[in-house]
Amino acid sequence: EREANAIITGVSSSTSLKLIALDGKPLPINQLRGENAQQQVDFSEYSLDILSARVVASLLGSNTSLVQLFMQSNHLCAVGVEALASSLAHSPARDTLKVLDLSRNSIGSTEEAALKEGKDSKEAKEKQAQGGEVEEGFNKKLGIAGIFAALGELTNLENLLLDENELESISCLHQLKNLRRLSLRANKLRSL
Repeated sequence: EREANAIITGVSSSTSLKLIALDGKPLPINQLRGENAQQQVDFSEYSLDILSARVVASLLGSNTSLVQLFMQSNHLCAVGVEALASSLAHSPARDTLKVLDLSRNSIGSTEEAALKEGKDSKEAKEKQAQGGEVEEGFNKKLGIAGIFAALGELTNLENLLLDENELESISCLHQLKNLRRLSLRANKLRSL
């Protein structure tokens, strides 16, 4: 955890760093922050993991122009999504973000149940087998509800895509007041 925080702090404070590759394709830092920050950021199919999600979250903290964020088909899991959602909720993007795609990121019941029981998720076990550290940042008490609470802070979010995850329940939809399009295809939904 300390090493992850050191990386995040180093990347966030560096003014000369243009690209960083942590666990997937290199992330173009200039798209996320500063005067070249983009309105649309697409990191789909970048093979990003929890650490990359946390770095993206920290860099987006100062982005005042973000309107669309595409993060589908990565390995963010609930831990990475919670970091991303919480950062967005406490950044200028809170008022600008309209489209968020988190499809195919292994968000849901299997991982959350394992974390609540103190067991490692499949992704955590794989990471440990490869000699990597497992992130500790997931709020076990809030779980998926914590993610939706943070997403509920995104005042202008109109489109939320969560297709092909492992979500069983979405009980916090009332917090997403401006939502026009919600896509939950191919989840394990039992109730809304």
